[in-house]
Amino acid sequence: MCATAIAYASVQNISTWTANILDEVIIRGEAYFQQQNQMRAQEDSRLPMNTDDINGYVNGVFGSFNVKISSDHGSLIPGMLTPVRLHTTIQTFIEVGHTCGMLTTAG
Repeated sequence: MCATAIAYASVQNISTWTANILDEVIIRGEAYFQQQNQMRAQEDSRLPMNTDDINGYVNGVFGSFNVKISSDHGSLIPGMLTPVRLHTTIQTFIEVGHTCGMLTTAG
């Protein structure tokens, strides 16, 4: 769902989104998840997705745009998520100038 939201946000500012757009993001997000999950090994398909698993294209954004989604491992901060680590992660994200990102956790 996050990858699809980022794809839509790259085309249209989220401050202009309507409830219908949010519904479309959720519906297409589930379809994108299923598409990407099918490319994973069967034993991995029950596990949460990693940032590598989101690499691909979200097609049909706002009807006609195909948006490439890829992860940037330069900002990957592995380890247990604590309030201090969360603060550090967000600070790093801001300092390197990213405009979109995903926070993933498991467990």
